[in-house]
Amino acid sequence: GAADIASIYVLVNSQLSGVNACYIAFDRASNLVWLMADNGSTWQTAGTIGSGFLTSNTQCSVDPSGSSLSVAGNVLTLNLRLVFKPAFSGAKKIFLFAGDQAGLNTGWQQIGSWTFANAPPSEVSLTPSSGSGVSQTFSFAVSDPDGAADIASIYVLVNSQLSGVNACYIAFDRASNLVGLMADNGSTWLTAGTVGSGAIT
Repeated sequence: GAADIASIYVLVNSQLSGVNACYIAFDRASNLVWLMADNGSTWQTAGTIGSGFLTSNTQCSVDPSGSSLSVAGNVLTLNLRLVFKPAFSGAKKIFLFAGDQAGLNTGWQQIGSWTFANAPPSEVSLTPSSGSGVSQTFSFAVSDPDGAADIASIYVLVNSQLSGVNACYIAFDRASNLVGLMADNGSTWLTAGTVGSGAIT
């Protein structure tokens, strides 16, 4: 029965190698998901199915909170939410390995293929998009076909022309949550601080 299944390994790569791959392990007893680091030898714990946290390597991210598990008779279905990185674009093969409590296994089998064509983000909206006054809180909405988590940075430039010199030129870095303001010279970034805190710059 499905209760006898002990582990599932999923490998997405151009070849059967865990190096620089999107390589995921699932342990049934603990309900834990791991993602292999780029080196092909270090497992990173992502957390339990249905919770956990987004865990990434250079090729992909696995989201345990957006994943699920179901059992019907002898069949166990593992639904994994994966987000592929731009560096991992192109045609890939999907391999699977499953093992049971008695130590029997499927061996590595290619069960599918996937082509990931990286697409750029796009602007959704600016609110307000026009107006006047000395101060305003603006809302900038952007979208990414690979998921919002793939958006790394946003730059906003307010000027009479496309120039960072003597402009209101702002940068936002997603990883650090930091906002920077360009100095008048158009080449020196001033750190304003993190979104939600920081100081007027």
